[in-house]
Amino acid sequence: MITSGEALKIEPNLKIKGDFPVIFSPNTKVGNPSRVIEEVEKDLNNLSNVEVVLRNKPEKVIKSDKKHIVLETSNNNIECNFFINAAGLYSDKISKLFNVGHHYD
Repeated sequence: MITSGEALKIEPNLKIKGDFPVIFSPNTKVGNPSRVIEEVEKDLNNLSNVEVVLRNKPEKVIKSDKKHIVLETSNNNIECNFFINAAGLYSDKISKLFNVGHHYD
């Protein structure tokens, strides 16, 4: 816990109302997920061997091994070598399609 004055010295753009203690967590960030994905998409689209596929709801993992992934989605099947789960609050459901995170039910 730090004072609001200390927090403003660290991050002058904070909007603090009142003189309340502030939680200082130097290893975490808060951001706009949509903007983050837009910027990642821009960076990835500049690469010749990458295709960004958005707005496809993964429904079933048909194949997943260390070299190849095939997903059945709401629109079509997608084949890839890497899959980035950027589903936000829905990411746990996507992870479970890959048999990851079942112990967080």
